[in-house]
Amino acid sequence: MNSPWPVGLEASFALIPKGQPVSLLCRHGERFPIVDGSFGAELSLTEKGLGDAFALGQVLPLPLVAAFASPLKRCHQTASQILAGAQSTLTITPSNLLLDGFFTNRAQAETVLAQRQLKPILLDLVQGVLVEGLEALPVGASRVLELVFAPLANGLSLFTSHDHIIALLLHYLLKLKEFNSEYWPGYLEGLLFWKEGSRQCWAFRGQKGVWS
Repeated sequence: MNSPWPVGLEASFALIPKGQPVSLLCRHGERFPIVDGSFGAELSLTEKGLGDAFALGQVLPLPLVAAFASPLKRCHQTASQILAGAQSTLTITPSNLLLDGFFTNRAQAETVLAQRQLKPILLDLVQGVLVEGLEALPVGASRVLELVFAPLANGLSLFTSHDHIIALLLHYLLKLKEFNSEYWPGYLEGLLFWKEGSRQCWAFRGQKGVWS
């Protein structure tokens, strides 16, 4: 039987001291393919994606206390299925930061994304090259990190987002200067965030770090 855990997420939860409020920022579940040249805004999760998200909700080790999602359908579906698996009746709050936290102008950014492949654009941002319609990496990353590190309540706050958001955060947190596809998240993979005193900690695939 396949594990309901995305790669490394269970090991990341094991790093967190008991009693600490935690945020999980995860990529949405498996979706239908994006057509070249489109943004894929209305794509749904596949049946597998729906089932995987529900299964993840069933094994989460902390009670859910808040749920936020990118406004796109696949992220809302993911959050809804995770909540259902956890038998939670929380309301999902849409957050534009989970979609366009790195955008300065959505129309310009979507035009660039439609004209170029995504990973070369991310490489530009990681190397400090400005891209039309997009924030510089430190600015966009700090904006999203402030959202997920905001103190909520004891338990787990869920944030469902997109691969590019998580990949950019990882490159920023690891201070990487070249794009590394190893840090491209699979479906439902995510980062955990919590505080230990004044330290703002994070974990990905069982690797712990501190955001200073």
